Amino acid sequence: MNVDYLTLRKRLIVFISGVSLLGAVLAFYSGDMSTVSFNLILITLQLSQWNAPHPAEVYEKKVAVLRAKGIYPQAGEETDADVYNLYRNKRRIFAIKLYMDMHGVGLKEAKAEVERMAAVAR
Repeated sequence: MNVDYLTLRKRLIVFISGVSLLGAVLAFYSGDMSTVSFNLILITLQLSQWNAPHPAEVYEKKVAVLRAKGIYPQAGEETDADVYNLYRNKRRIFAIKLYMDMHGVGLKEAKAEVERMAAVAR
């Protein structure tokens, strides 16, 4: 069975909300109103996350905005100068992520190299 992230997340929210609702009903009949309030707040918080975007979607939207501003390079045209430009424009995380994607290195190596590039350019 192939289930995508969003479907799995929604199923988990429904399950946890159902368990919380059952807990609220049982607490209501036992007279424990503080537990009822807690469970209802928990359900509200869970359902508020129903349509929250996946972190990768948020990142892609931010990249699109930076591309529109001319700060982030177009796909396939990335250079180390673009990495430095992002760093200089206070987009350090984007610079590190771009370096990781360009060179296929890990987070630690990319962070060290981006900081080295910035130190050399000063």
